[in-house]
Amino acid sequence: MATQLLNQRLFSGSSPKKTTADMPRSIKPQPIPSDALRLKSKVKDLCYNCSGSRLYVASRDGVTVLDTEGLTAHCALSVRCTRVLTHPKDPDLFALLLMEGGETPRAYVKVFSLPQNAGSEPVLKCTIWSGFEHPWYAGAWSSDGNTIALLDRGDHLQCADVSTFADCELPASSAISLTTEVYGLMYTSDALVLQKVDGRIDILSPDLTVRASEQAHSHIVMATAYNSSRDLLATGGSDHTVHLFSCADDYTCVGTFPGLEGKVSSLSFSNDGMLLAWGTKDTLYVSGDNPNQSDTSTTGDEYYMTVAGTDPCEIYIQVRMPVAVTHVQFSPCGYSVAYACDFDSMPKGSGSTGAVGIVRLL
Repeated sequence: MATQLLNQRLFSGSSPKKTTADMPRSIKPQPIPSDALRLKSKVKDLCYNCSGSRLYVASRDGVTVLDTEGLTAHCALSVRCTRVLTHPKDPDLFALLLMEGGETPRAYVKVFSLPQNAGSEPVLKCTIWSGFEHPWYAGAWSSDGNTIALLDRGDHLQCADVSTFADCELPASSAISLTTEVYGLMYTSDALVLQKVDGRIDILSPDLTVRASEQAHSHIVMATAYNSSRDLLATGGSDHTVHLFSCADDYTCVGTFPGLEGKVSSLSFSNDGMLLAWGTKDTLYVSGDNPNQSDTSTTGDEYYMTVAGTDPCEIYIQVRMPVAVTHVQFSPCGYSVAYACDFDSMPKGSGSTGAVGIVRLL
């Protein structure tokens, strides 16, 4: 974390506050102790539970659950999962999207409850089997906690009822075969949003009928985030742009951050919806001041984790990162952001140092 860039015009002593929240003026890194998290491979997912008391880090080798108060390991599972989904209301419940190997591979979901004592095994609540052999690609937990929407690599959309935590197999006949490739999905308070590779977002009603479809980006919609406090949906695209949509106003675009330094890899709102964080996974090619340098030559790879305000839409802080940022997650209980960088691109000899961390916005 080499550089911190602040918007001095916004944060000068004479400048009035631009929002109702106290905007951050500086950052304080919170390193994760090496004995709490030992990464050996790329981070697949990073998320907080609904209370912010736990941070889940999933890699190719397993899942580690950290207690955020002391940044100590609470428990770990030696499984390879595609995604970690945390329950929207119960801080102890989480689900893992998994794939069974063997001659007849099958995708399945396991729902667990965290143990009360650190070091103990999570308690299995139920197992849900896919109706198809394709591995999972993405998943989302509904805001009421009763449904998990699941997307596999065969572009089948399936929904699992988890209101009673009963083992089940999802019938293939209940799945929806999507006609356009979908990159990811997310629940708002009353809809399921599909991120599509053609740059559109489809808004689905609870019965999975298409309520609306918007051309959000010119290319792939790579990331989404939702904030219930302000009923805002954020989308980030491979076109180096972030958009804000008002869900209450028929998904009207109410703000844009154009011309970013790279493809948007991850998005996350602060709990009050006043701040939005994102990471990027590649860089723009820009012309420099050197007259001998062509417009298509690069000035050097620059990767940032960015924090911006949503009212008005203005970038406040950019944190320079050594490699691409793959995940960002605001804590639900304050202005802290957890991040993960591309482990495979970290400088040789650095190990897991800097690949995952937390910064507090002050």
